[in-house]
Amino acid sequence: MGPVPDTRRFRSDLEMLARRIERRAGERLPASRLQPLIDGLTELYMSGAVKINHSAMELVVAAHLMMRGYLVDVEVEVGDLRCDVMGTGGDRVIVEVETGFVPPDHALDPGSFCRAR
Repeated sequence: MGPVPDTRRFRSDLEMLARRIERRAGERLPASRLQPLIDGLTELYMSGAVKINHSAMELVVAAHLMMRGYLVDVEVEVGDLRCDVMGTGGDRVIVEVETGFVPPDHALDPGSFCRAR
């Protein structure tokens, strides 16, 4: 097993995002409601299962669903698969987050790679 990644930056970035969401949502969604999701994503980051871009998008989607009354979890096992975001409450919503992969050899011009795809 490789070295354990430093989680400070990962957690700090997600907590900053949660505070931004709170500023926009106000009392409807205090940042503390997102903390369990940040904790879970941080554990997954430590094992190499998630990356920051994907996790940030999951947090934004989770916040959107929470403000609409859903109970939300991220990286949920559903049968043999894992879904990125699941909201429950009346009905069930499953969201797959796609960040779009750009290979390292196209890092300086990702737009051309994405257009070509």
